[in-house]
Amino acid sequence: MRRLCTIVLTLALIISCTPKPNSSESIRILSLKGPSAISLVHMMNETDSVDGKAIRYQLLNEPNQARARLLRGEAEFAFLPMNLAANLYNKGLPYQLLMIPVWGSLYLCGDGEAFSDLHDLKGKRVHMMARGLNPDIIFRYLLEQAGLLPDKDVILDYSFPSHIDLANAVKAGLADLAILSEPQLSMAIQGNSSISRLMDLNKKWLKETGSEMAQTALLVHADFAKNNPVLTDQLITLFSESGIKATSDIKLTAKLIVKNDILPDEKVAVMAIPHCGIHPMSYSATREALNKYLKVFYAFDPETIGGKIPDESFFYSK
Repeated sequence: MRRLCTIVLTLALIISCTPKPNSSESIRILSLKGPSAISLVHMMNETDSVDGKAIRYQLLNEPNQARARLLRGEAEFAFLPMNLAANLYNKGLPYQLLMIPVWGSLYLCGDGEAFSDLHDLKGKRVHMMARGLNPDIIFRYLLEQAGLLPDKDVILDYSFPSHIDLANAVKAGLADLAILSEPQLSMAIQGNSSISRLMDLNKKWLKETGSEMAQTALLVHADFAKNNPVLTDQLITLFSESGIKATSDIKLTAKLIVKNDILPDEKVAVMAIPHCGIHPMSYSATREALNKYLKVFYAFDPETIGGKIPDESFFYSK
């Protein structure tokens, strides 16, 4: 027994003295598959370290996967839907807004003639992926601004609860009219050539608000930014350059998208890229657009952004 206790104590001492993984030795970047990952893909292909620090890229399928990792502090940088980014900040997570890489990728689609005005939808049924998520809130806002009552003047149908379910329904002809984002819409069009973009909701948003749709946030962990200001600036440049390359060399971007398992087909990628709203900009140049976007979510339900419009500490500054 004494010998066993000695062994156990010795093992415990060894384990306690073993160096723990140090997150500062690498830079962890999270992104959802979709426009965010497309904007990041050139950086993924060209940059595996900065100033001797390895970069670890993680591409995820769902926002909740990213939320779980951020709650555990498992990323220095993260691409998230803007309302989720605001929500996490308001809940006390130490992440700040560094950049807005994606500016709207929502479209009304279906098998038919394009709509020039939202009033043309009166009396029609439009399929949405889920009640209370980004496409639903944005589309409801646009309908209301056009003087239409959601669920009364335009029937909103939530029969297909995820973007994959809805894209498959559109492709199969089970949803005559639907709100889809890229690149899911391009995937549906490839599967059914009669499907097309019937209305650009991003342009409708711009016309209504005077600003583009601040759809996606790039966040930085506040401690990382504070302790590594020069490195953070270097990464800002890399993020921006990657987004610019994504739209300027579409054929190469499409190859990288397939290589990194973001989309399965280069033709779909080539079709989707121009409609993904990728043009990275710092928040400081677009503060008004961001506030307008978040106020729409706050008016729908304050809890969608964590109960309030984020204060000044939400924004990264040197």
